[in-house]
Parts: sequence; C-alpha cells; structure tokens
Amino acid sequence: MGSLFNINNVLVTESSLYANTALEELTECHYKKSFMSMAYDYIAESTTFYYELNKNFYKTVLESYGDFYVINEAFEGFIDKVKEIIKKFLEFIKRVFNEFIARLNGMFRSEKYLKKHLKDLNKFNSDHEFEYSGYEFTHIRDSKPDVLVYDLVMGSAVPIASGTVSQSANGGDLGKNIKDAYDKFKDELNEDYYDKVRGHLIDANGGVTASDFPDELFAYFRDDSSDRTEFTVDSSRVIKAKTEFENYQDLRKGIERSKKDIEREYEDTRKALEKVIHVSGKQVDLSTSNRMAAMALGIDGAEAGEKTRDLDNEVSVKNIQISGKTSAAEIRSTIDLFVKAKVSQVQMLSNIHSQVFSAKLEAAKDEFIQNKTILYRALYKVLGKQQKL
Repeated sequence: MGSLFNINNVLVTESSLYANTALEELTECHYKKSFMSMAYDYIAESTTFYYELNKNFYKTVLESYGDFYVINEAFEGFIDKVKEIIKKFLEFIKRVFNEFIARLNGMFRSEKYLKKHLKDLNKFNSDHEFEYSGYEFTHIRDSKPDVLVYDLVMGSAVPIASGTVSQSANGGDLGKNIKDAYDKFKDELNEDYYDKVRGHLIDANGGVTASDFPDELFAYFRDDSSDRTEFTVDSSRVIKAKTEFENYQDLRKGIERSKKDIEREYEDTRKALEKVIHVSGKQVDLSTSNRMAAMALGIDGAEAGEKTRDLDNEVSVKNIQISGKTSAAEIRSTIDLFVKAKVSQVQMLSNIHSQVFSAKLEAAKDEFIQNKTILYRALYKVLGKQQKL
C-alpha cells in the first residue's frame, strides 16, 4: 500500500541499474518535504490556532459572569477570526503551489540530456518493449475534485435550513425560526457530515473517515490503486510519457486552475460570512447584504436550496415584533452560536481541502518523475548502451 509520507513508496528508483546517468537525479526530491507533509504541518498549525481561539473565547465567557455585552463582544472577536482562518489557509495553498511549480520547473530544466535525445524515442518499437512497475495516474489534469465550500457553508449544496420562512416587519416568531435552523445545522454538522464531504471530493459513495482519507486520496489520483502494477511499456506508452513530459506546462496550468477555484470559493465564503448578520444592542435589528446568508439563518423568504450565488442582494429584517417567549438577547445569542459553528465548519473544510490539493500536487510530481524514468529506460533500450551526461 502506498504511503503519503514515505517517498520511497512513490518514486521509482533505478539508479542501481543506470549508475552515473541522469537517473540518479530522479530522486532529487527524496530529501525534500513532501507536499502531504506540508499539508499536515499546516493542519497542525491551523488546529492549534483554532483551539487557542476557542480557549480564549470560553475564558472570556466564564469571566463575564453572564454579562450580555461582554459575551457579545467575545462572540464578535471569535467571528472576526474567520478572516484570519481563511487567510492562513489561502497562504498555505499559495505556498504549497509555489513549491510545486519550483520543483516542476527545476526538474524539467535539469533534463538537458533527455530533451536533447527525445527524437531518438521515435525509433522505439516492439523490439524495445519492457515491463515496468508503476502507477496509472488519474484526475490530475481535470477539474476534480470539486471545491464547494461556499455552497456547503452558505447552504445551497446541502441546505442547512430547509425550513426557512418569510419574516414580515411586524410578525413571525423570528427566534423560533433561527433556533430551529441552528438546531438542524448542529444535528447535521457531525463527523458523518465531514465523512460525506470527503467522500464527495473523491467520488466515494458512503463517505470516507478521517483515518482512511490519506490512503483513499493516494489511490484516487492513481486509478483507485494503492499499489504499483506491472505493465508493458510499448510505443504508445512511450509516446504518452514523451507528450506529457514535453507539455509539462499544461500540467502546471491545470493545477493552477484548481488553485484559483479554491481561492475563489474561500474568498466568496469569507465575504458572505462577513456580511452574514449585524445586530444592534439588545434590540432585534437584523440585516444582511447576502441573501444566501440570510436564508441559511432562516430569516429570508427565498426558496431553500437556491443555487444562485448572490453576494450583493440586500435583505433586511428590522424591528421584528417577537411572538412567543424568545427574547431579543436569546435571539442574538442563537445567532452568535450559529455563526460560531460556521467558523468551525470553515476551519474543518479548509483542513480537508488542504489534504486534497496537496495530494493532487504529490501525484502530479510523481507522474512527472515516472514519465522521466520510463523515457530514460526507453532511450537505453533504443541506444543499446548506457549514456553519459
């Protein structure tokens, strides 16, 4: 089974067969930290940051002695940190992407010998075929995996407040509607929820647990196999490896599109959460400049499950006359808890997406190295002798 942390289980090393050739350089990344290791370093840092944030929040609440205004300020301080959580995540995505590009460019530039002799590979025929133990790489150049963080957080992909009802300026039990939406959200936001998210990202029906995710990710980008398979390198395989090697910039562009998709999704989510709700003291004076955000909190009449991403449409719910027993302070507290839970959701989703993106980079790098290995062996077969650089 492949391991995301053991680079020797990923790279195909043949320097013992081809000493003093460029194949020795195929393992130039073995001493560098893998992209998955970078992801887990980020997750550890992100988790520590979030735990500290929670610890400081609960410390303030405990020391407030129930003072509404102090607790309210603690919530506001916590919710403001969503911007920092997303900022840290996007900084990681940029950092790991730049590291990938630097390694990819470096590996290609260093292959002067291989590039010089690519035409010799046109002589490869059935007499030169050989067996090779490697991987069939998949999903590297397409738009998968999907990144639906905005829809997940704001509620259109998986409606989290399907019981939304229209609120008028002078009626409706706003407190009950928001509390019902929050209770529904809490019930859904459990470990099974994140299992389903992981499963969706890699087309796995029934979900994937956190402990199984690393191995499942490894296999996802390798045609659902965790182990190398033996295959015959014929002329079509050589042409494929040669084409992918020469067009490595296409690989770079595909990865960059995935990076931009992630950045757009998280930036839209950040903007929506910043606008999600504003209140004034203990009065029920609620407003939001994001219709999807209002819908998720159960205070908008828009149809649940609406797919339109609308960051600008104004929604206003002001001076609500509360029917029932819910006080304005209780409504505000429920809203604060609701948004706090969404901050936690963003943090968890960013950790998952950091793993997926890094696993894709790891597979893309390994495919490039495997192609080089195949091409060198094919050249050796064609030329009939070991070539010096």
